[in-house]
Amino acid sequence: VASVAEPSETMGRASRKLSTRGPLKPKEGLNAPHVESEVEQAEFEMRIRRFVLELMQPTIKRATHLENAQQELHNVVAKNDSKLNDLAKMALKVEQQVLLVESFRDELGTWDTER
Repeated sequence: VASVAEPSETMGRASRKLSTRGPLKPKEGLNAPHVESEVEQAEFEMRIRRFVLELMQPTIKRATHLENAQQELHNVVAKNDSKLNDLAKMALKVEQQVLLVESFRDELGTWDTER
């Protein structure tokens, strides 16, 4: 009678075999150079991405800083524009009041000469 191994026994033997083998090596054959080439290309791409990020990071920070400063200046200009419009309205009212005072002065002057 042939003995059937329990699943746990089979798994135990397989893990012992794997643990004694060492690191996995790419299969020999036609695909091996292709797989290694893809891994090398991916590693190279990651290095290039890191270098580009390292290179661009100061520029990105500077551009962000300038954008924030530009937005602040835009807000200041909008505020000043509003104040300028208010001052123009006030100047117009003052000019109207000056004209009114001058007309009163002229009228009072004519009354003084009539007396």
